[in-house]
Amino acid sequence: ASASASDGASSSAIVAGTVNGYHVLKIVGYSLTKAVPNGKSIKSRPFRAGGHTWHVAYYPNGQNAEKAEYMAFFLCLDDTASKGVEAKAIFSLLDMEGNSVSSHSFTTRVVNFSEERSWGYSEFMKRGSLEKSEYLKDDCFKIRIDVSVIADFHEEETPLIVVPPSDMHRQFGDLLLSKQGVDVEFQVGKKKFDVH
Repeated sequence: ASASASDGASSSAIVAGTVNGYHVLKIVGYSLTKAVPNGKSIKSRPFRAGGHTWHVAYYPNGQNAEKAEYMAFFLCLDDTASKGVEAKAIFSLLDMEGNSVSSHSFTTRVVNFSEERSWGYSEFMKRGSLEKSEYLKDDCFKIRIDVSVIADFHEEETPLIVVPPSDMHRQFGDLLLSKQGVDVEFQVGKKKFDVH
């Protein structure tokens, strides 16, 4: 027997709502930023995204000694939130037209920024790779940081569609036996074949 709504079958969904925003950070005078010591960052100006205030920490010579050849970028929550601020970010290098470079686009996991305060990539890109690329022009480059803040979780009832079991095999068999709706008749020798 098939299930029906009267048999107690039901369906629902848990929907995660997000509030999204982004910030484009332009590094002007890239060669001068290389004088910043390893482990030290340069902060972007604060920006609003997803209902919160953030800034980006740019480590031109790496976040730590092990990653000194890499540029690092971290998203930092500036707000002091009373409840957990859960968010994820996408860090993308931009080409000259402002499009994301897929080989240098990284998505974080969802992070509780009330606990972590910052999250990002300590190996965003090697400085040498940027310097040889077309993305560094006139000693400048840009990255885009997309921020998705988890706003709420709520449940929704979804319609349950009950599909009856297929009996097409029986219907095709009946059609062939009844010869109803025959489209073409083939004759091979003295034998006739009905074809649908």
